[in-house]
Amino acid sequence: MAIVQAIQGRLWGYLSIKLPEAAVKDVLQDVLVAIFRGLDGCRATTESQFMGWCLRIATNHCANFHRRRRPEIGVDDAELWNLIDAGAAINPASPEEREELELALSWLKEAEPVCRDVLVLHYFMDLDLAEVAAVLGLAYDTARVRRSRCLERARESIERQMTVRD
Repeated sequence: MAIVQAIQGRLWGYLSIKLPEAAVKDVLQDVLVAIFRGLDGCRATTESQFMGWCLRIATNHCANFHRRRRPEIGVDDAELWNLIDAGAAINPASPEEREELELALSWLKEAEPVCRDVLVLHYFMDLDLAEVAAVLGLAYDTARVRRSRCLERARESIERQMTVRD
């Protein structure tokens, strides 16, 4: 029961970003069952590795869900804003920063899945690049390069949008 309490919140947050709200509970239950069934084979030696292993299972269940369900859904703006607002309680955003966040979320919603996955895991789920790589089944350098390329695309797009608005 202690393991469930330790991982359930992060898994819920991750699944809430990747799945429609109506599917989150069912997929979370499936993910938790898969985690418990696979505990004997888990080779994680640290809490971080264990969380990465759990998120990899969640990612696989999300992929299975999306394979069975078309069309693919985008990032849920409400959930991302909830995460941002939770952070804003600690460090409030200025109106200019809020506008930039709106543009960034707009870009993220339309971004390629490879960009969205890397950026959401790294910046919204607060995973380091090694954890992102493990969750997505990538080499560390691939995750690092994807993050850099995706951030550059986002910056260029947001700068164009801000120029058009001015």
